[in-house]
Amino acid sequence: MAKQRRSGAGAGNVASNAVRPKPERTRRSVPRGRPSQRTSSYRGVTRHRWTGRFEAHLWDKNTWTEPQRKKKGRQVYLGAYGGEEAAARAYDLAALKYWGRGTVLNFSLSSYDQELKEMEEQSREEYIGSLRRYTNNSNFWQVVLSVIRSDSVAK
Repeated sequence: MAKQRRSGAGAGNVASNAVRPKPERTRRSVPRGRPSQRTSSYRGVTRHRWTGRFEAHLWDKNTWTEPQRKKKGRQVYLGAYGGEEAAARAYDLAALKYWGRGTVLNFSLSSYDQELKEMEEQSREEYIGSLRRYTNNSNFWQVVLSVIRSDSVAK
């Protein structure tokens, strides 16, 4: 069985190979009134699209390997927070631990005097771990308190 060739634009017809203007693309969806806020105005803070919580991250440029020179480095997760400012403060504290007092912060350096004294005694890994534990513990205690309150209301 031999395939038959179709005649038309693809069959070598010189007249039909002329340049045709592309049709203008139209928007398929209706634009929304106001776009939802996915990211934060604070440095190092993003909003998780499913949970709505604010996550703090920083990029450790000291962990590059040779093929990664054009990349940002390794992403360090600092925790998920209920509030945008709490996540921004966690980023600031981690940035101070990684890069020192000369780094760009979300809030003034003077607001971290007490934390600077505490972080001097810990390594980077220990301090980042304590920031993560803070978010997990605060969330845990909120859940425990809501369970206790619901039990006392049910009785």
